[in-house]
Amino acid sequence: MLGRTLPTTGLPLRIRLAGFYAASFLVVGVQLPFWPLWLAGRGLGASQIAAVFAAAIWAKVFATPPIGALCDRLGRRRAVMVALAGSACACYAGLWPIAGFGAILALNLVAGMAQSALMPLGDSVTLAAVRSHGLDYGRVRVWGSISFIVASVGSGPCREDRREATRY
Repeated sequence: MLGRTLPTTGLPLRIRLAGFYAASFLVVGVQLPFWPLWLAGRGLGASQIAAVFAAAIWAKVFATPPIGALCDRLGRRRAVMVALAGSACACYAGLWPIAGFGAILALNLVAGMAQSALMPLGDSVTLAAVRSHGLDYGRVRVWGSISFIVASVGSGPCREDRREATRY
């Protein structure tokens, strides 16, 4: 399974997997602390913001298992993961120019489902690499945590600088 998921040429497997976790958690590190502010800035009220969050959580619960089953059935985990990552990126980029509850909700649902399905698929690839290549899961996975912290802390001053710049 692992051989079909990740190419055997190029960077070492542990570095590619660490990069996967770093990229995945970078998005979450920026989104988690600032998503409600961004939604409010787009004109959504508190109940609409709560609905966007709740809908995304429930959609993830219902979408992730069938996506994982599809991966298992197709046997093309890497292709599915690339498609999911591309879909999430496209939908998140599509959020930038739009406004309105319905459009934001729809794009957020698709992006959230794609992004949430990536993590268990990435974990299965990483755990297979741990078994077959003797990798240390913690040393690979820690780069996701570091990325999350750096993104959360690092994107905060950017938000604050914009607020100060628009105040005057």
